[in-house]
Amino acid sequence: MSTIFATNLTSQRSSQAEALVDLSKLSLTLCRPTLSFMFLLLLAVSSAAPPSTVAPLPLENITRLTLMAVTVTETDDKTSFNLALDSSNVTQSNFLQVCSCARQTKGASGQPIEVLITLGLDVDVWRVAADKMDVFAPVVITFLDEHNLAGMNFDWEDNVDTVLYMKLLSGLRHYFGKRFLITVAPGWPQYAWDASAIGVVDAFDMMSYSDPLEDLTSRVDLFTKTYKIPKSMLLGAIETEPHWQGDPGWNTDQSIVQKSKYAVAAKLQGMFSFRIDNDHGPWPVHPSRPTYHGANLMHATILNAFNSPGGIPKAFVLNTYMSLHDPYAPEMFANC
Repeated sequence: MSTIFATNLTSQRSSQAEALVDLSKLSLTLCRPTLSFMFLLLLAVSSAAPPSTVAPLPLENITRLTLMAVTVTETDDKTSFNLALDSSNVTQSNFLQVCSCARQTKGASGQPIEVLITLGLDVDVWRVAADKMDVFAPVVITFLDEHNLAGMNFDWEDNVDTVLYMKLLSGLRHYFGKRFLITVAPGWPQYAWDASAIGVVDAFDMMSYSDPLEDLTSRVDLFTKTYKIPKSMLLGAIETEPHWQGDPGWNTDQSIVQKSKYAVAAKLQGMFSFRIDNDHGPWPVHPSRPTYHGANLMHATILNAFNSPGGIPKAFVLNTYMSLHDPYAPEMFANC
């Protein structure tokens, strides 16, 4: 998933300093804190320099977790398929650890967190799977059931064969019924979607990674006006990963706040961040030392926009992506 826009670290730190000054001027009493006060407090505190240790994953601030990724292959005799997590690195152990932690945590809406797995892109195998859905779908369902997953995510961005894509997704939906979610990270605008996706895809995770709010609003217009896909199927995005492109490489705080507020006001299905395991941490560091500033600011902004001290409404999705390929700092799981 690609980042299009880079920000300037100096100006970001300057804006954070201004937020601290503004916070000190608030005429609020500590005995009656408001959601706005708590939101500004989080903005000021969590914008500090990265700590020497890593805080536990803030899974309580999301409602959906998308894990990348599981690999699909044909069996040697070409009669079936295998779904497998890469055992040559930390992918398999990370998957088990993250799933276990998520199962022990209530999400931002007070409900269990929906955990999804991304299906690794292999167009040749996907084409065969679409033609052998009576064989492929049961393999997928068995994998989802065995790991107590809520559904499957798909991320095909370049050179997209939209006919093949919809054949694959429609076939899975036929076998899934309403038991499992299908979410999609759509590719570039030249690979158009249409209303046939309604009833097949549960959510489009629109990759609005640039800073300007227009990056999100223009994608919403494209989907609703051109593709005829309703806002209730759309999630906006924030980029939180360091040095994906540029320095520091993540969205500014202003961008995160603007896009999060817009998602609530426009009645989108939700928002997502990419990606929480490397969110606002120093770079290059292995394992990563995320501060989770982006995901936490997104949560705080949306909570404040809903004016809901009891939590995020159940219908609103707060998703984040997480790579299974990279090592994790042990402290990330301290609360599990």
